[in-house]
Amino acid sequence: MRAFKLGDRVKIGEVTGDIIGRTLLVTRIRTIQNEIISIPNSTVMGNHTVNYSSDSQVNGLIVHTTVTIGYDGRIINLPVCFYVQRDRSEV
Repeated sequence: MRAFKLGDRVKIGEVTGDIIGRTLLVTRIRTIQNEIISIPNSTVMGNHTVNYSSDSQVNGLIVHTTVTIGYDGRIINLPVCFYVQRDRSEV
């Protein structure tokens, strides 16, 4: 089984983005900032790879973030976890 395929959202080392191409020597990723980064496949094989797309179609996706709320001159940062489930209804 391969770690990722074209179109998957992955994190390789410190780079997060969508796989847009793979060749014998490099893997190309489009980041959230719309930058295209070429990563040598030796670096891909030497780093941890997180694939955010592999199980999201079946099991949904868990998103961790922080929400900042400000009122009465106070600012509160709250850690929040969202669970996004794919709609499985039959049409």
